[in-house]
Amino acid sequence: MTRTRRPKQRRNCSERSVMNVLDLIKATIACGLSAFLIYTFPVVGQVLIIGVLSLLWLSYAHRTLARMLRR
Repeated sequence: MTRTRRPKQRRNCSERSVMNVLDLIKATIACGLSAFLIYTFPVVGQVLIIGVLSLLWLSYAHRTLARMLRR
């Protein structure tokens, strides 16, 4: 019985990782800054979070309704 060889699909670590070190540093700073502002100014943080989530919801609803009306 002869086995067929599979082509190697291995990739090195740099090809597999999507986020580089600079992106990781920027994400860490952004998360830390937002956490600091939310805990320092809770009312402003809550308003900003609710505003961002509302905008995301509205954009999703708009896209969904636009798709439904196209059909």
